[in-house]
Amino acid sequence: AIFDKYSEIKQPEWDRQGIAAAVPEMNRGLPRFLDDVTRLDRIAFTAEEGVLLYDYALVHKDASPVDNGEIGDPKAVRAGLLQEYCSPPMKVFRERGIPVRHRFHRGDRPFGDYLLSPGDCPA
Repeated sequence: AIFDKYSEIKQPEWDRQGIAAAVPEMNRGLPRFLDDVTRLDRIAFTAEEGVLLYDYALVHKDASPVDNGEIGDPKAVRAGLLQEYCSPPMKVFRERGIPVRHRFHRGDRPFGDYLLSPGDCPA
């Protein structure tokens, strides 16, 4: 996986150095549309906060506005994000206590903000 090459860095330095080193690779190919209206713009990590941040824009590929009927229910969105965070590929973050924040914008305005941490996953 993407983080395997950083596994030789020892704790706690891995949390900061390994993720910071991997972020440019994680951003390769961004921005990219995940579906008809959700574009992943960037992934960032700030060592001070210790949070991996995903920034999304809710917009059509032709840049036209997205109406409310095209956006999923916030509870369903959070459930989908949580399922992804609790999945095996994200284990590297959970094991190190790294929360992941998903921030959505529609136009210039924030639309949704979801912070997921290891305690949110079923045991």
